[in-house]
Amino acid sequence: MVTMPGTLGRRRLVLGLAAAATCAVVRHRAARADAGAGSIVLRSGDHWGHLTVTNTGPTPVLLQPSVQVEALSGGLWHALETEMNLVAACDPDGVVRPLPDHIVLPVGASLTPPPWRGWSCNGQCERHCRNNVYWGAGPFRFRIVTSPGGRSFASEPFMMPKVPTQPDDPL
Repeated sequence: MVTMPGTLGRRRLVLGLAAAATCAVVRHRAARADAGAGSIVLRSGDHWGHLTVTNTGPTPVLLQPSVQVEALSGGLWHALETEMNLVAACDPDGVVRPLPDHIVLPVGASLTPPPWRGWSCNGQCERHCRNNVYWGAGPFRFRIVTSPGGRSFASEPFMMPKVPTQPDDPL
């Protein structure tokens, strides 16, 4: 076989680009299946850091009470050190109460916890803490896990303001 100069390099480039595109599509499908598969739907709301968790399945679901907040960096999602829990409300005194082993989400029910405010220490509820860091604009996503079983569900990515604002400021 006779090869023209530069043909082999172009062919390797085309094959490399095709392989990279295939990997990106597979990663995208896996993220979409993870976000919407099964009976749990996570939705980022119309305000910064809001989350609604809905059980669309035929049976009640047990969820771990902690919500993982992840940040996209270098094309990969990384867990952040922050506070976000499936609680109905923040304690008005700023006291951190022990969390239950799991949260029961009945069929057709939704839970909208207080929003994540973008901070490392008092990410969700106002309380005094040291070395509090604002995580910036994002992108971020929420991840919840079933209990027992450990099946995880991720929200669609969302952004936060570049500088801290009030959690109820509209997008």
